Amino acid sequence: MELKQLSNDQLLTSLDKQFALERNTSHHILLHLKEIRLRRLYAERGYPNLFSMLVQHFHQSESAANQRLKALELMLDVPIVEERLISGDLSLSTVAMAQRQIKREEKLTGLKVSKEKKAEIVESITNKTMAQAEGELFKLLPETASNPQSYERRISEDATRLNLTVPDDVLEMMVRLKEIWAHVDPSMDHVEVMRRAFKITLQKVDPSQKGKPDPTKKTKADSIKEAKVDAAKNDELQRMTTRSLTESVKHRDTKRLTYYGKEFDRVLWERAQSRCEFVDEVTGKRCDCRFGLQREHVIPLALGGTNELSNMQILCATHNQLRARKVFGDKKIDSYQISCRRDFRQ
Repeated sequence: MELKQLSNDQLLTSLDKQFALERNTSHHILLHLKEIRLRRLYAERGYPNLFSMLVQHFHQSESAANQRLKALELMLDVPIVEERLISGDLSLSTVAMAQRQIKREEKLTGLKVSKEKKAEIVESITNKTMAQAEGELFKLLPETASNPQSYERRISEDATRLNLTVPDDVLEMMVRLKEIWAHVDPSMDHVEVMRRAFKITLQKVDPSQKGKPDPTKKTKADSIKEAKVDAAKNDELQRMTTRSLTESVKHRDTKRLTYYGKEFDRVLWERAQSRCEFVDEVTGKRCDCRFGLQREHVIPLALGGTNELSNMQILCATHNQLRARKVFGDKKIDSYQISCRRDFRQ
């Protein structure tokens, strides 16, 4: 059956089955590797080790081969890992990360980590995200926490590779800047965040750059121009409803003009806890996106809504788009987006 013919529930169930198959496949791959290792079959086939065989014979990437072998090592020492991988309570990447940290701890201390300790580590990282699991590993393997790996290596004429360990507060600031600047570049990574932040800071504190125009800062004229464009697009979206509704919107009073003060935004963002307020009506799950958030009317202005705080919500771009399509229909939104892209090119 084609995916397009599946209902929403059937599509999700089908994907769930595919993930289960993927986990089962990963488990069987590890079992094959275990048997090949026991037989030293890689040596019989002319490879110095199992890693070389995975890369050269099975055409695995070096990172994928390393990840599987690290996971296999921990699975051999702690058999429960096999069961947890099949159930999905542990991921291959999390198990591999744990084994790498264990090896580092042994290298730093000169002592072997016991199987009992490894079992404790496995319990601590079960059903954890990569970030959460890494935090647990630092607690149980203290030497790796106090001696984080870092290096600086020149990889080209205009780039240097850095491996840094940053405190949580620094990471939180970087993530927050990504969220704030999402409208500038939704695909902004940590490097772009640092480049933009450094430019803005140097403009303020570097004596050699003071007084120069900030390339990242919009002028007042630019802001006014953008505001006019946004207002025009807002009006265009409202006109996508019926003629009678459009006529009523034309006569709305000044209290409904699109203007939001700093205090208004502060209260709105504080209420939303700086994350998307969309909630799935079926499961009750709230979207936890904090990236590229946008103001949106609960009841659109074109349908009689107001700009009062009680009629405003914070949505991520995905759920803002979803809601617009539900209210105005795919055809109208597609037409609107095409016109916006045309205006942007001009």
